[in-house]
Amino acid sequence: MNSEAITLRAKRVAARLEELALVSEEEARLTRTYGSPAMRAANDLVSSWAREAGLGTSIDAIGNLRCRTMGESATLLLLGSHLDTVRDAGRFDGALGVVAALDCIAHRTPRKFEIELIGFCDEEGVRFQSTYLGSRAVAGTFDRATLALRDDRGIALGEAIRIFGGDPSRLDSCTVAREALLGYVELHLEQGPVLEVADEPLGVVTAIAGQSRLAVEFRGQAGHAGTTPMTMRRDALTAAAEFTLAVESSARLQGGLVATVGRLEIGQAASNVIPGQVALTVDVRSASDTTRRVAVATLESIARSTAARRGLQLEWRIVQETAAAACDLDLRQSLKQAVTASGHVPIELPSGAGHDAAALTEAGIHSALLFVRCRGGLSHHPEEFVSEADLGAALAAMDAFLASL
Repeated sequence: MNSEAITLRAKRVAARLEELALVSEEEARLTRTYGSPAMRAANDLVSSWAREAGLGTSIDAIGNLRCRTMGESATLLLLGSHLDTVRDAGRFDGALGVVAALDCIAHRTPRKFEIELIGFCDEEGVRFQSTYLGSRAVAGTFDRATLALRDDRGIALGEAIRIFGGDPSRLDSCTVAREALLGYVELHLEQGPVLEVADEPLGVVTAIAGQSRLAVEFRGQAGHAGTTPMTMRRDALTAAAEFTLAVESSARLQGGLVATVGRLEIGQAASNVIPGQVALTVDVRSASDTTRRVAVATLESIARSTAARRGLQLEWRIVQETAAAACDLDLRQSLKQAVTASGHVPIELPSGAGHDAAALTEAGIHSALLFVRCRGGLSHHPEEFVSEADLGAALAAMDAFLASL
């Protein structure tokens, strides 16, 4: 396909991403969490584009959008990414992989396999603090104990699935058949600076870092801020602050490890009250599962010693663990060749961010990721940006990849 046609396609993808970014559950910023009316509206909008491209569309029992070519081959390739977002998100994270893949399917040449495009319903885990809900259902590894998780309003995941129009008793129906499955390929913005530094638009991912999500709570004693001597305080916030700094310093000492305290909540906070209870989240990631597990054990030890020294109680809970996932070698090689065929140098790099591909890989499904350069390496932010030129490079590479299978 000539460069003018690719440019026009890139403009269309960019326009659709802008339109999709207007679908939000909050005014003046992009937020789409699992089960929200905005999530339903996003599924409906992408479904309308998929039907225009001649695909059959459906919503499965957990809420994933499923769009499939209508041929007769039993052989199947999965493409896609997620349609949910973090709070105050950018318009490319997740949605890029769905909208761009749909454009490539619409411009496909005849081939001897079918394609299913999946818009996963919950990769970010914002509402229930449990990532990959949609992709685990597709992979057949959904943990039914997860149905008991509750959001900030006390609504259980199982009930949220029903409200969204799904059926928690039929989640097995979401699972993709393995017999003639070629694998899963996900197009995603890099969410980091490596490609920008290399001055190349596309990268082929070698592996996805493993991740541990932790819920930590320090419980002390609330008290009057003016009458309780400093030596007699059981301040949960100062313990949480000390632990937060320990999370940062511990991660800085270990190469290939990142750790983040992303959320901190003070129970019944007031300016003249000593905080008696503080809950926080910790996100620990590494491409080495051993490194990650050792780090989690170390942080737990630090938290317990901090609580004991300050006369506090500690609650430590591992909310979720995802193993590091190596991308499929054959699919990686095909993507590298496709990037080269599109006129670019394929940069190989690991992903520190989690992706639905990790859940599918963990289940034994051959998976691969193609990264697209993002400006400043910025993601999970309203200023997240991919240029139309780089969108065009991604479309050309995906076209070449599909043609090579």
